[in-house]
Amino acid sequence: RHTGVLAASGVLGLQLDGVIVHAHGTNGIDLTNSPNGTVMNSQVFDVGCTGLRATAGDSASLSNGNVRVLNNSVHHFAKWKRSYQPGIFWAGVGNTYSGNTVSFGPHNGFLGGGDFGDGVNNVFEGNHISDCTFDTIDSGGFYTCGQRGSAFTNRGNVLRGNHFARIHNTAGLGVQM
Repeated sequence: RHTGVLAASGVLGLQLDGVIVHAHGTNGIDLTNSPNGTVMNSQVFDVGCTGLRATAGDSASLSNGNVRVLNNSVHHFAKWKRSYQPGIFWAGVGNTYSGNTVSFGPHNGFLGGGDFGDGVNNVFEGNHISDCTFDTIDSGGFYTCGQRGSAFTNRGNVLRGNHFARIHNTAGLGVQM
C-alpha cells in the first residue's frame, strides 16, 4: 500500500542492483537524503506516485551527495496521484542520473531542482524519456520550476546526450480555451 523500498533520511551507502519494485500504492523507491546511495539495473513500474526519488547533498555547503541512479527502467508511474509525481525525482549536490529509461507517466519524466529542492552540480546523461506529460498542458519530460526565482540559483547541472520522444499532451486544451 505504501512505498516499495524506503531508505530515506540518513541511510548511508545503500546499494540496490537488479531490484524489481511493482504495484505499490505510493512511491516505488525512496532514497531521499541518502548519501552515497546507488540504484542501478532496477525496474520500477505500476506505482501510485513517484517511481524513484533519489536525493542527497547540501547546496549551502556544496557537499556532494554522491547518489548514482544508473540504467534503471521506470514506467507506468503516477497511477493514483497523476500530477507532480515523476518517474525520477532529483535534488541535491553532485549526483548522477545516467542511462535510465523513463516512460508512460501522465506528468513529468524527471522532476526536481528549483522550487522542488535545490539541485547543484548534478549530471543527467544518456537518459531516455518518452510517452510522458499526456495528462497535462504545462509541463515537460524534464521539468524544473523556478516560479520563486530559485531555479536559476541551481548552477552546474549538466544535461547531455538525453533522448526525448513523444512528450505531448493528449488530454486536450484544459480551461485555457
